[in-house]
Amino acid sequence: MSQVKSDMHRGKLRLQLIGMLTAVMALSVLGLGIAIVAAFDRAIAPELENRTRLIGSIVRAEIQRVTQLGIPLQSLGGLDAYLQDSFGEFAEVKRIAVITANGSVVAEITREDTELLFADSALGMFVGVSRSEFSLPVLVGNNLVGEVIVVGNPRFAETRLKDVFLDVAVLAIVALLLGVELALALAARSVWKPLGRIHHLLGEQGQSRFLHTIVAKGSAKLGRIADRLNDQAEDITARFSQLSEKAQHGIAARLDAHVAAGAPDRLRYSDIYDMRLVLFVFVIGTEITASFLPVFARDVVRPDWVRLEIASAAPLIAYLTSIALVSLFAGSFVQKFGPRRVFFVSAVAVVAALIGLGLSDSLLEITIWRGAIAAFFGPASLACLRYSVSAEKSSGGAGSTGTYFTIIFGGVLSGSILGGVIASRFGFENAIFTGAGLAAVSASLGLLMMNGRAGDPGPKIRKNSVESSRATGALPPGMSLLVGISIPANIATAIFIWYLTPLIIIDAGGNVADVARVVMLYYLAAVFVGPLAGILSDTRISPAVLITVGGGTAAAALLLAYQLESFWIHLFSVAVLGIGHALIRAPQLKMVLNMSQARPGLQRIFSVSDRVGALIGLGAGAILHAVAGSGALIVAVGILVSIGVVGFALSQMAALVREKGGAR
Repeated sequence: MSQVKSDMHRGKLRLQLIGMLTAVMALSVLGLGIAIVAAFDRAIAPELENRTRLIGSIVRAEIQRVTQLGIPLQSLGGLDAYLQDSFGEFAEVKRIAVITANGSVVAEITREDTELLFADSALGMFVGVSRSEFSLPVLVGNNLVGEVIVVGNPRFAETRLKDVFLDVAVLAIVALLLGVELALALAARSVWKPLGRIHHLLGEQGQSRFLHTIVAKGSAKLGRIADRLNDQAEDITARFSQLSEKAQHGIAARLDAHVAAGAPDRLRYSDIYDMRLVLFVFVIGTEITASFLPVFARDVVRPDWVRLEIASAAPLIAYLTSIALVSLFAGSFVQKFGPRRVFFVSAVAVVAALIGLGLSDSLLEITIWRGAIAAFFGPASLACLRYSVSAEKSSGGAGSTGTYFTIIFGGVLSGSILGGVIASRFGFENAIFTGAGLAAVSASLGLLMMNGRAGDPGPKIRKNSVESSRATGALPPGMSLLVGISIPANIATAIFIWYLTPLIIIDAGGNVADVARVVMLYYLAAVFVGPLAGILSDTRISPAVLITVGGGTAAAALLLAYQLESFWIHLFSVAVLGIGHALIRAPQLKMVLNMSQARPGLQRIFSVSDRVGALIGLGAGAILHAVAGSGALIVAVGILVSIGVVGFALSQMAALVREKGGAR
């Protein structure tokens, strides 16, 4: 009961932390963003005015040189074409006009822009968004024959200010998620873990087991309680060791007591929060290329026979191939060497692979290094999952799997945002090297924090327990879920989010930062809607119903995205697809876990089949993209997802009918 109360306290505190940090971060971002926009605008305003005046001076000098030859201003030929050429080279100019002394317009070019976001508003006055206008006289001798009017383009400055503001806003999301993880890690270290150790030791001593002592950390009160329990365990073991061996056996049998031989061992208490921050930072580092990898691969040196569409997909294909192969033996590898050791070695290997990726300048090198990252990402992430599951069992908590997926998608979200902003401002290589630095930090954190008993190697697994799925026929009962939902969902993510979205946005004139802002909507849905789907699947709503609704939502998003001419439709489709997949994941995992109780090995089958299906789908999609274009590819994926959802729904209805018939 006390452990349940402790878990409830953790949940409430976590929600309070997220709420407070979100409110503080939102207000801070709004204030900081406005301040940055204002400071940035005021810093560049004088330079823009000088540049606008200089452009007008150049045009005026050319016109004045011709008029001094005796050609009247209103008779100048080719003036419109000259102004058009000058106008096209300088985006910071909104209007150039040549006017005679009596006010007649000889030539005029005006840039048609949308209305200013801050125009005629108090915020516009604050940030200083304004038009600069200069009138430069055209003289022949001492006579005024006309003037050149140049009007600055405030849209030019505002567009760049908007980019600055958006970068600050999306980076604030990363800061918010990282702040939550840091706050939870601090709360776990100062309160939850010391309290968990005390609960564990109290439980042992309540069962007459005096085998351990604990580290007296946390608040002063918790420290005094820990010292009292330690003194009790040490005193009893000291007294017990002074008795004869016969007396020890007699007392132990009569009281059903277990007393340590000699001094009690120090309890190595494990908690899920040992790995949260570690995994979060690691995923940020490894997925920092999520928003620009296809663009990065497309722009480097490649063989002439490799088409552009295939080059863009090659690193993703290598990634999925490595993940699928590693999934076959990663579990036994973690079991043999222990989560802590496997994570540290894998994280160090990922650092080396990211450095190699950042130094690559050919498609082959990028593909090889991306595959290497995936090969070590699999064991590292699985090590964190195994650690959290073992810690959950030892502490009596719940929700390790849900916590794991929340951290994974939160890390991918943060990595895609951070990588997009850094790549847009400082280049792809610097973004990748930043990811390598974060992976190195995660390796150090893993060595420091994952030091509980859950990080040790586990007992050997009997072969018949792993291979029993073949004899019991594990695959057929989950066939509709695997083929109809799981594999199509992974194919949709690989093709639409990882592969097509970066290419579509870049080809439409966007930059890598724009890609990051769009891709983050998919992962935002996973972070916020995913936990809600898990709660719903544990209540009255059937997991099959949630999966069907999520699959239908994903299919609708893909078919809607066929209208590629609208950026906003594509953006909306990315967000809706994320919501659909978030509704699928937790109920799907619940169904797989339920089926795995009777058929061991089913989770492994699903994991490998998902990756292989996504790999085949991405390869076929890249070929279809090269032949028929992105529109046909999106429609094909949408139809595939739709067919899968219908097949899954029909199979669930048939199973329900059979159950009712059997009950009768």
